[in-house]
Amino acid sequence: MALEVERKYLDADFARVRALLEQQGACCKGIHFESNDIYDTPDNAFLRGHRLLRLRRQEYADRTDYALTLKLPAQTVNGFKRREEYETAVQDGDVMHRILQGQGYVLAAHYEKFRESWRLHDVAVDMDILPFGQFIEIEGPEEAICRVAQLLDLDRQPTSTDSYHTLHSQWLTRQHKTPQRSFAFAPQEADRWRAALGLPDRKKEN
Repeated sequence: MALEVERKYLDADFARVRALLEQQGACCKGIHFESNDIYDTPDNAFLRGHRLLRLRRQEYADRTDYALTLKLPAQTVNGFKRREEYETAVQDGDVMHRILQGQGYVLAAHYEKFRESWRLHDVAVDMDILPFGQFIEIEGPEEAICRVAQLLDLDRQPTSTDSYHTLHSQWLTRQHKTPQRSFAFAPQEADRWRAALGLPDRKKEN
């Protein structure tokens, strides 16, 4: 079990933050494409109980990783989101999908993002590109998050403790679009980001 403590920073300049990370000697963990499948019971017990069961596929330039994650209900304390999380690596995503279905879970939602991950002073700094916006997520001890945010000139940026699902719902409302739990890139947009970020072309992989 791990306690996840995080805060999202909105409207940040990725290029400036990346330059400041490099100046501070941060370690870049690489860029990857994430494909996330959310599972639930047929009556949406996980959604109603504010829990999340997720099977994640992470595509790097040289490998693909899978992870199964259970997140328990989140709390917002002092402007930070705190949540218990259980996660384990998975060898075969297709097999785990069948196992989950065999246990009675159904695929309830799907979402995608591109993530550039950094590590600075034992704090994770993730620059996330989603179909509806770009965000920076910092995870670690509260004091360390504040210290790193100041080093990266993010301490005056607007922040959020909402999940990406909630931020997506808010975006849909502002755009007067139909509510939905899933969000994914259009194929051409995904290919453009893959090329810009140096990730393998999806067509070549298949």
